[in-house]
Amino acid sequence: MKKKHDTTNKTVPSNTMVFISNEINFSQISKDTPSHLEIIKLRHPRTEKSTNFMYDSDKGTIQEILKFSEMNRSWFIGDTVVSEGNVHLVTPVDPLFLILPYLNKNKMFSTLDQLIHDDEYNDSAKLECLVDEDQLSLISYKKDCSGLIVWKYSEEKTLQWLKTKVIKVANILEQKNINVNSECAVSKTFVRTVKESQENYLRYAHGIISEYLKDEISEKLLVHLNLPSVKSICTKKRKNNELDSEEIKKLRKDYEKDKLNIDVLQANTQTEKTTKKNSKHVALAKAAAGTKNISSFFKKK
Repeated sequence: MKKKHDTTNKTVPSNTMVFISNEINFSQISKDTPSHLEIIKLRHPRTEKSTNFMYDSDKGTIQEILKFSEMNRSWFIGDTVVSEGNVHLVTPVDPLFLILPYLNKNKMFSTLDQLIHDDEYNDSAKLECLVDEDQLSLISYKKDCSGLIVWKYSEEKTLQWLKTKVIKVANILEQKNINVNSECAVSKTFVRTVKESQENYLRYAHGIISEYLKDEISEKLLVHLNLPSVKSICTKKRKNNELDSEEIKKLRKDYEKDKLNIDVLQANTQTEKTTKKNSKHVALAKAAAGTKNISSFFKKK
């Protein structure tokens, strides 16, 4: 007996957006989003531009929404064609990264709600629900003023916290054997020194973490990791290139000099041959002077 296919119309709202997430169990979201999930706008911790985040009040988590779009793309969902063919990738974010810029701006002890207050982004107040005192202590000093808990930014603690993050990311990259060589493609069987591998993985991991850091903190983190800055590496490469350029110039100069010597030698040789040839002609001409042609002896007299 043949199984009947479901012919009922399956429609979805026209304003549907497609999301991909390992943390949230859904494939699409629209205005009928579950109450515990909410799309909010916050400042990006590095660029300070408006960025969409997925806030989950039940789990107390926040995830960044990354949008991937291409022209002339649509989704077919059920019996509906969704004109927006974009894919939204949802990735977890440590809320401390979002709090760090606010904390860094305020140089005095303040309560957390005062620190994260933002007139342009009211949803920043939700960040207070995503962290506890132990987490905040990783990047700031805590002070109890008669039961009132206040906080102040600590650069030393922040750099140590970020260093731990970088090392964790570097270890995962190394375990998964991810190629982090930025200069060229490298075979998996290519053997590098341990020191080179560790430094490359740390630098690559630093770049990933720096996607959520201001440039100033990112540079200080490089120093804290005992890694040379990109500027110093570029300077070193430039010096090496200058040395190579000087060597090339020297080789070219020596080549031109040798070529000139060869040309002069060839010219002298040619002159000598010409001189010898002319000398032979002169000698033959002298020897032939006053002699008669042999045919003259056979003429009738």
